[in-house]
Amino acid sequence: MPTETPAAGSGMVADNTAGAPEAQPTLTDNQILGFTHAANVGEIEQGRLAQAKAKDSKVKAFATMMVKDHTDADNKGKALANKANLKPEPSPTTESLKTGAEAATSTLKGEMGADFDRSYVDTQVKEHQEVLDTLDQKLIPSAVNADLKSYLADVRAAVAAHLQHAEDLQKQMK
Repeated sequence: MPTETPAAGSGMVADNTAGAPEAQPTLTDNQILGFTHAANVGEIEQGRLAQAKAKDSKVKAFATMMVKDHTDADNKGKALANKANLKPEPSPTTESLKTGAEAATSTLKGEMGADFDRSYVDTQVKEHQEVLDTLDQKLIPSAVNADLKSYLADVRAAVAAHLQHAEDLQKQMK
């Protein structure tokens, strides 16, 4: 029983007997909260690093927004977990996210000046696109708890806005 499958469409046709829900990656509500917590922690860490190292005032302002928004989102996730009796749990999806974020943070720590600014913004574009895709393809379809579904809708809107902001910054820096 696989816990995750490749991108949509690759497998759904080959196994019609399982039906669409079986073809989609299934994460528990606890695993979904584990993912959102890990994503928030990674963004907070990178944002704090950028607050300290960025030279461009727009990059510093973006980093400050990332720390605030992801701290707020993480606190909402924790409150939801308490209210719904959920406990964040790891999953292969979460571990992949954490590994990528840790590698990106390590790379960023070695950068300075304008190179850091560009790398941080490029990382934000990449990571927010990955989280948005994961929300759409795995988290939202798998969520069962109604409050969690609502939380994920709010998180998705914020991630999409962050992605757009990062892409705009990226264009300005080229």
